[in-house]
Amino acid sequence: MKLRSAFLALTLLVAGACGKGDGGTGPSDSATRLDITNSTNLSIWIVRIRNCGSSSWGSDLLGADVISPNLGQSFVVTPGCHDVRLESNPDADVAVEWLNISFPSGQITTRTLAAWQ
Repeated sequence: MKLRSAFLALTLLVAGACGKGDGGTGPSDSATRLDITNSTNLSIWIVRIRNCGSSSWGSDLLGADVISPNLGQSFVVTPGCHDVRLESNPDADVAVEWLNISFPSGQITTRTLAAWQ
């Protein structure tokens, strides 16, 4: 019985460390998150955020990843007001900016990229 309890505890611990396609341990249920879905025919190559009112963008949240058409990605963000910038591959050279998005603490903010501008 002790072995079974230890196995169950280990299984729950490992399952709790699994992420949602973010390449890491993933956000906890109480994390403030941005979920982006790509509904266009081009991949999203770069995702950057900045605090509202700031002039400089943060580093690329995707790293070596991309968000392919019809897929999504989740990012942990700090609560507050942020701008989000999405960029396509350099050949297409298109970008979209979502400005003044409120990220309430512990909640998921969902955005869908429906068209490149």
